[in-house]
Amino acid sequence: MIRVVLVDDHRLVREGIRDILSRVEDIEVVGEACNGQEGMEKTLELRPDLVLMDIQMPVCDGITAVTRIKKQLPESIIAMLTVVDTDASLFEALKSGAAGYLLKNMSSVEFTEAIRALMRGELMVSPSLASKILRGFVNEVRGKTVELESPINSLSKREQEVLTLISQGFTYAQVAQKLYISENTVKNHVHNAVRKLHVQNRIQAIDVLREAQRGNVMLNKD
Repeated sequence: MIRVVLVDDHRLVREGIRDILSRVEDIEVVGEACNGQEGMEKTLELRPDLVLMDIQMPVCDGITAVTRIKKQLPESIIAMLTVVDTDASLFEALKSGAAGYLLKNMSSVEFTEAIRALMRGELMVSPSLASKILRGFVNEVRGKTVELESPINSLSKREQEVLTLISQGFTYAQVAQKLYISENTVKNHVHNAVRKLHVQNRIQAIDVLREAQRGNVMLNKD
């Protein structure tokens, strides 16, 4: 059983999440709080497996609560609750020790699967945000500009070509025709790219590619 403490200043949000999780056999909400201070106290008292923490709250915000909890319970797993994954506060939350974030507009199935992924030790962030966080973290820690190798360089030249064409709107059949390969070969290249980039689907793989291109990363020539 995954024991969860839920921290959010909106009662309706808490009730909605509690209702979703009450229908799941392996997840149980064991405590709730309406601000970061109460959330920290509940966490220290109940020692849950997972804390779901809103970012913006009165009395004590989520980021401050995460920092204080991690100091006293460094092994605790905390995920931020947010409406959009472009919130600049997410970067600070992850630096403070959060294991990722869950979007409040997720479907109930996505939400529960994300919780299980967190408990498996997976970092719950989008590929593009993960790349930004890693660059920012390394730059800040080392105090200088650090050039990181892009994950896109794990792909072969052909896999990059296939992803690039798909990102431009070409269908698998059109990509096959342009590259003089079969459609099944195109699908295999996409499958391999998804696996190598450790993402869930081709949309996320394309996001990683675009992030690399925006950062002017030198793509693999091999």
